[in-house]
Amino acid sequence: MKLPDAAIKLVISELRRAHPAIGVPTLRQTLRRRHGFSCGTDRLLRLLSEDRTETSKRSQQEAPSADVRALQNELEETRQRALLAEEREVAHQRYWAVKVDELRQELNRSRRPTDTPAPGSPRWLDLYKELQIARARITQLEAALQAALGAAK
Repeated sequence: MKLPDAAIKLVISELRRAHPAIGVPTLRQTLRRRHGFSCGTDRLLRLLSEDRTETSKRSQQEAPSADVRALQNELEETRQRALLAEEREVAHQRYWAVKVDELRQELNRSRRPTDTPAPGSPRWLDLYKELQIARARITQLEAALQAALGAAK
């Protein structure tokens, strides 16, 4: 009687779940217990080797997907940190732009004399009229001075 490879592979996979490092003696004992007989050492070694190869291929295929998921998670976390840093930077720039503007306004207010009236106010208009009268008077006095100097020559 010959045990099919599929039955032996099933026993191998069950044993590997319980004990990842199984050998021919353990496999042979389990086959005898379950099926009443075993098969040749070469065949068992070949099936164990095939199972190791398949398991290795599966783990290599699964590992990259796990690595890829881990890298994707890390990438998403990095993006979230970058967005948060960008928001903080914008808030920081906005804060200091407001502060600089406030300081400029304060500086401009401190440079302007406090007794200078605002343009267009009644006091400003009165001072403007006085300035025009003073300029006209200066022009008259300069003309009179020129006339007096011209007559003296």
